[in-house]
Amino acid sequence: LELEDRRGLLKTRGDNVGLVQVTGYARSVSKLLVTPAVRIRFGGAEAERTGRLIEDPPLPSGWRWRRRASDEENTQVASKANDLEEMLTSPEIPDGRCVLPGKDYVELVFGLEAKELLDVWRSKVTPTIHGHHYLKSLGPEYSALVYFAEAVRDRIEDKLDEYLKDTVVKGVYPRSGEEVKIFHMKPDGNDVELSSGYVLHSDENTIIVKRTMKSRGEYDGIEAERRIGDYAITEFKLNEWYYVTTYFRRDGAEIGKYANICTPPEASKVFIRYIDLFVDVVKSRGEVRIVDREQLEEAIHKGYITQTMYKKAVDTADKLSRELKSEKE
Repeated sequence: LELEDRRGLLKTRGDNVGLVQVTGYARSVSKLLVTPAVRIRFGGAEAERTGRLIEDPPLPSGWRWRRRASDEENTQVASKANDLEEMLTSPEIPDGRCVLPGKDYVELVFGLEAKELLDVWRSKVTPTIHGHHYLKSLGPEYSALVYFAEAVRDRIEDKLDEYLKDTVVKGVYPRSGEEVKIFHMKPDGNDVELSSGYVLHSDENTIIVKRTMKSRGEYDGIEAERRIGDYAITEFKLNEWYYVTTYFRRDGAEIGKYANICTPPEASKVFIRYIDLFVDVVKSRGEVRIVDREQLEEAIHKGYITQTMYKKAVDTADKLSRELKSEKE
């Protein structure tokens, strides 16, 4: 019985069975896939459980051959199918019970500071440049840069960081006028791709993006109407645990500010991404509020984030709240 990684057999109702794949994000379940097709393979022989009234000996009722092979291989498949069918139809196995387990699978997403810590650990056993894990996470096209830099590291170590920083700013970060996507990743697995925008400014510390609103609605937190033609100016500070978006009407009148608490943003030529930490700070009509605190509390309760990240999010929100209150109107 070929059960791939992350898959198992679940008895769903009566003698029904589903091939189940669960993908997790930290300790949360973000996706549950159930398909009724259960197949058994051995060598060149293959049979499947259809759930329909089929008689195809020596397979049990409800099974059919997808491919026959040698007598030995056919016998092995039929024997396994009969054993499995006996388990599935047994009244001793209640609905919802796992019949055959797959392998545990957990997907972890590392923010920028976590990647930098991985750089430190890796450097203890092999030559590693600063930014190794960040650059490689951007895609295979950046792996060659990492490989080359680490190959020549010992020869130009005193100037390598300077060369790399210049290369990243000029060749990895988006340039003014270029379009970028914004990936709003969440620890609970509910990732969101925000509307894309155009870069107004880009340097080693800051990337500023402008997005234009193309639909009507309401701005979350700011509690203001969203109109077609409004625009947003977002300032990503690449070493900070937040970014601030200021919303404007078409005529330039400010609507409000929304500070998103997140891991330090990571930039590539075509996207900016970060891991959202749920809590945010809003400034609207002169009032500053911390919003979505209950989502942060739920996240720590369910284990989506660590206690360290929880404290970082709270401290950052409090700091931003004080700064926004001190701004002159």
